[in-house]
Amino acid sequence: MSKNKRLKALFSHWVTEPTPGNILCHLHDKTETFRRTASSGFRGETNPMEKQLIEHVTGLRQQVNMLTDLVQALLVIEDERISQKMKRAFTRVLEGVKELWRKVNESTLYRILGLAGTLAFLCAILVWLFHRFWHLS
Repeated sequence: MSKNKRLKALFSHWVTEPTPGNILCHLHDKTETFRRTASSGFRGETNPMEKQLIEHVTGLRQQVNMLTDLVQALLVIEDERISQKMKRAFTRVLEGVKELWRKVNESTLYRILGLAGTLAFLCAILVWLFHRFWHLS
């Protein structure tokens, strides 16, 4: 299954297309709520076994937060890579068009056709002027 199909299946409930920016916003919203509620901590008396569990859960929360930050950073990097790829592709296309225009401009056939077109235009104007003023007299 391709990357795009997997992303579409994962985010099929979204109205918009799952771009890295959209995924980043969605992930930030989901994790921000978790971080706010998770910062309250645990209260009350605990025995050594409960302290161990609390430390373990706290460590897991920190790992989840680090992984979330990592995913967000990777999405930002991927989004920037896509825009850089677009800029490079646009530059390549523009350079190709410039090269093609240079070749056409230096072409002998292009110059001959340009000269023939100009002469045909001048002849058409002269014929029109001749008919216009010939019929007046």
